[in-house]
Amino acid sequence: MSKENYQKCPICSSPSIISSSPDGENVQCLRCGDFIIERTVLSVKTPLNVMQIAIISSWLYEHQVYEIDSKTWKRLLELKGRRSVGEKATRLLKHIANENPIPGKWFKIDFHSIYNLPSLNLNKQYPNKIFDDLKKALPYLAVTSAIDGNELNYIINDYLIKEQEFVIGNHQFKITPKGWAFLESLKYKNTNSQIAFIAMWFDKSVDNLYSSIERTIIKMGYEPKRVDRHEHVNRIDDEIIALIRQSKFIVADYTEQREGVYFESGFAQGLGLPVVWTCRKDDLVNLHFDTSHFNFLTWEEDNLSDFEKRLKNRILAVIGRGTFNPE
Repeated sequence: MSKENYQKCPICSSPSIISSSPDGENVQCLRCGDFIIERTVLSVKTPLNVMQIAIISSWLYEHQVYEIDSKTWKRLLELKGRRSVGEKATRLLKHIANENPIPGKWFKIDFHSIYNLPSLNLNKQYPNKIFDDLKKALPYLAVTSAIDGNELNYIINDYLIKEQEFVIGNHQFKITPKGWAFLESLKYKNTNSQIAFIAMWFDKSVDNLYSSIERTIIKMGYEPKRVDRHEHVNRIDDEIIALIRQSKFIVADYTEQREGVYFESGFAQGLGLPVVWTCRKDDLVNLHFDTSHFNFLTWEEDNLSDFEKRLKNRILAVIGRGTFNPE
């Protein structure tokens, strides 16, 4: 019988261990992971549709131990952008590989436990195995932002197995050599590139910052590219995408919260490229909540020399030194 006192998660209704605090609830959800939700949010929260559940649950799983207050809840409800099938499949394959890093090892996804989840009555006592299976299976929903077991089954059986041949199996599964090769290609994407894309506000007020970033990138052996200073005859949005695809990493400055910077850094992340996050110190409090957990390098206009040193160290630690020579 179940030893845990499971309750329904206030976000996705999956089995969760919930403890009360003076301000709200501490939730350990088998799907969303760990988070804290304030009582004021619980009092006004309306039912979510399956799409909202999938997106919010996935976001919480990625961020972990996040505190949801009224402001955060409003932003969570505004999250949009369903992932493509290819992106979901890639995220699932990465997750499986992290859980099973030994090539040739078989693993199991218990679709049956997910299919039976809606009928699970948490007021009843169940064998521990039911919850043990859900502990393993529900994170797959969160990783992919799939809405249910049917979508998850499609991602692995129709896409990863039949279409891409990255996985084989039926009740048990295994990553194929082709699948491992695909994961390696993601890891070493743009290894030989010496281009560093700069995403930032184009206003004259940050010209000194741009000079600092450009100078540091060149000192570290890379060729800086900012689209407004790059000669091209294409549409600017096409050129941005092309430059990011060619880059080894990007430096994204979020000062003044430009939408283009959010898009460009997100696109780079989707490609698996390293992103160096920067922001003017007094603007850090305005960062959108789904980026505020990143390790930002802050800068101040009257101390850009210190910023250059820290940017140099970050590039050296995360990317390494390049070989570009402007001479």
